[in-house]
Amino acid sequence: MNVLKQALGHITGGMVLDVATGRGGSIGVLQRNIKSHSVVVGIDNSEANIKQAQKSHGNEDVLFIRMNAEDLALIDHCFDTVCIFNSLHHLVNIRQVLDEMKRVLKPGGKFVISETHRDGETESQLTIVYIHHWIAQIDTALGFVHNKTFTRRKIIDYASGLGLSDLVIHNRVIKDKDPFNEKTIRRYEKYLIEKYLQRAKEALDSQRLVEQGAELRKRLHAVGTQTQEPLVIIVGEK
Repeated sequence: MNVLKQALGHITGGMVLDVATGRGGSIGVLQRNIKSHSVVVGIDNSEANIKQAQKSHGNEDVLFIRMNAEDLALIDHCFDTVCIFNSLHHLVNIRQVLDEMKRVLKPGGKFVISETHRDGETESQLTIVYIHHWIAQIDTALGFVHNKTFTRRKIIDYASGLGLSDLVIHNRVIKDKDPFNEKTIRRYEKYLIEKYLQRAKEALDSQRLVEQGAELRKRLHAVGTQTQEPLVIIVGEK
């Protein structure tokens, strides 16, 4: 059983709120892995993201709304499940967002945090973490909120600070059999490094960022990479 199914498969979601839903990719994760749900509401502060998410899920029981996660325009205790997937490191005020999510969660409802972290165990696992951190520097230089990924301990501390009960922690640590898989390496070169090298040239500190990208390309071939970053999934009850 994959770790997402293990963590989410027992959840009868009911009314589900997905915070910082982006382009809606996390909605698919929810639908594939939770036991059941009635309606999913995805919120994001980007109009472009909302429009793309609506295109991807236009014929489903999903509602997308542009909304500021730091000040949810929702009444107290209105959702059975609240989730945030791989977005903590894109937030300015993490604690405020988590507190707002808890406010709109019904007593007894499920709170789900799923977040990649930087505690890789091997050099090949660290390659994808370093690429992510390089991309975060480029986005930040261009005015977007994109922090480096947190340590696993820091993410758990955020969850622990919410005062939830029955907190359960699940971990995904990918150890690919072949970190030098040519298809994977080509994909990272083409869709991440080459794409973001072009973006790096638009940044103020472009020379340093371009040089870092070149070093990451060398690292891909020297030590390999993994297909996914380490992930922690935390489920608690209000």
